[in-house]
Amino acid sequence: LAVRGGSTASDVARYSGAGLALLDSVRHYAYPERVIEAAGAKTSDVCAVFVRAKGTWRTGLTVLLLADTDCISTAALSLYLTAVQAFMGPLHTHEMLKTSKHPVVLYAVLVAAVGALTQCGVVPEWVATFNALFSGFHFYLNPQDSLAFELELPLGLCSACMRYCSLITIQHGVYSGALLAGAARKVAVGAVFATTALHALVSALSGEAKRAGASTHNQLAVAVGWTGLAAMSFA
Repeated sequence: LAVRGGSTASDVARYSGAGLALLDSVRHYAYPERVIEAAGAKTSDVCAVFVRAKGTWRTGLTVLLLADTDCISTAALSLYLTAVQAFMGPLHTHEMLKTSKHPVVLYAVLVAAVGALTQCGVVPEWVATFNALFSGFHFYLNPQDSLAFELELPLGLCSACMRYCSLITIQHGVYSGALLAGAARKVAVGAVFATTALHALVSALSGEAKRAGASTHNQLAVAVGWTGLAAMSFA
């Protein structure tokens, strides 16, 4: 910040939000058993994969928010991160269940290839935004399409983790789309924080937070906190 000539409210919001997201990512990825226990669920290897997936996807979003890249590079980075996250999450689930992992591998390779073509200018950057928004909203609204609902797992927790991963995919689209539309980076970051606040509010009011082991009051506090960071970022 000193190199850039000092900090502003939007800078503080950006780095504070990214730091909070990273801390939560570490908790979910390094200590999935604690998250599962807090939800009152029985620990299992497959359930831990879903919990760790949330940590992985949130780490990817943190990288995206902290990268000072132009529109094309941001779109490409979003696709690269999506490919990496596909390998680190669903791939392990298929291995444990001994089901075919070829679709996941094919998807990751395809997304990475589109990212490379986007960076080279062959594929327009809006493709990454469309892909993130379309796939994100699909799984956010239909978490039952995830593998968790075909297994004997704590559906409340796994559904919440799957929905949050979908939210992050949507946020990839919101962030890259805002930059593509010509918005300032602080506006794009604020939009991401605003969607985080909205999700926390919906989670609290719908009862999903409680089913996943979080209190309604806690989620409402999270919504207020992220709303504050969004307002600071927009300033």
